[in-house]
Amino acid sequence: MYSFSERLRMFLIKIPWINNYINPVILEGDEMILLECEKTKFPKHYNEGVFAWMENRKICTTLEYHESKGGDPEVLHAWLKSKGKDPDFHPMKQS
Repeated sequence: MYSFSERLRMFLIKIPWINNYINPVILEGDEMILLECEKTKFPKHYNEGVFAWMENRKICTTLEYHESKGGDPEVLHAWLKSKGKDPDFHPMKQS
């Protein structure tokens, strides 16, 4: 269930000229790239950011999903640790 302000933003975002001034509400199933994370040490091999989606009004990700979008496992590992999560995988160090 969305709050009144979220429902209002979802309604107003449909008006073309207002669309430029309102941040959209992230909806169930929307995919996103989170950029508030460390940068990859291998930019020619991986895409920047943490790849995630919205589910039950929470940001969700998995190693498999993140890697399928070209994400660096080390970046995901560090991001999860910064959020107080204990990742169930260990990134492999590149040589």
